[in-house]
Amino acid sequence: HGNWITGFSFIDDSLYGDQSKLPDDLKENKGHNVFYCMPLILGLIGLFWQAWYTRKKKVMKNGKEEEVLLPIGIQQFWIVFFLFFMTGLAIVIYLNQTPMQPRERDYAYAGSFYAYAIWCGLGVLAIIDILKRKMKLSGTAVTAIVAVITLLVPIQMASQTWDDHDRSNRYTCRDFGQNYLMSLQEKGNPIIFTNGDNDTFPLWYNQEVEGVGTDARVCNLSYLQTDWYIDQMMRPAY
Repeated sequence: HGNWITGFSFIDDSLYGDQSKLPDDLKENKGHNVFYCMPLILGLIGLFWQAWYTRKKKVMKNGKEEEVLLPIGIQQFWIVFFLFFMTGLAIVIYLNQTPMQPRERDYAYAGSFYAYAIWCGLGVLAIIDILKRKMKLSGTAVTAIVAVITLLVPIQMASQTWDDHDRSNRYTCRDFGQNYLMSLQEKGNPIIFTNGDNDTFPLWYNQEVEGVGTDARVCNLSYLQTDWYIDQMMRPAY
């Protein structure tokens, strides 16, 4: 069924069963976030508004000046759409990842998130356009309404996701890297061999940011099969 929920019980219950019967460890999990479809709806509004957006232009036709509607929105829409498609669904098909990945792979589709964020921003313009052209509201009224409506989305998202994205006062990775580097011999320009990202990046961070263990050389065996990394390892680091 996927791993998304809306926050509306009548939808979630129909998809996954009675959500009130979830165990407390799932209900109170920091990753149990609900957005009530607000980012989705705002993005869809922007998507359709961009696709159907037209601009009036005066042209000469049969010796007379006429107003025509130029479909400039659809041209811009296809640019954003192909960014969304090629960095989203196309990557899903291309990578063909196996089920039961060790972690969430959302970062592989970051480009499609950027594209949808563009539509969310255009959704704000769409609301402004509708309020001005269709409802004929004043500028002050439009500003107030749009501010309230659109601020609800980021405020709701931040309130739901801040606790499970906050990395303040978490020093395990930093200390892990420092312990590795400090355990090396002090003389002889030591080399430490690593094999993956989890044991390499803490070392790089400590050397580049904290200035710890800069006399040691970190050699990632996973990268050593590439030409660019071999060239990099042949150059002085510090």
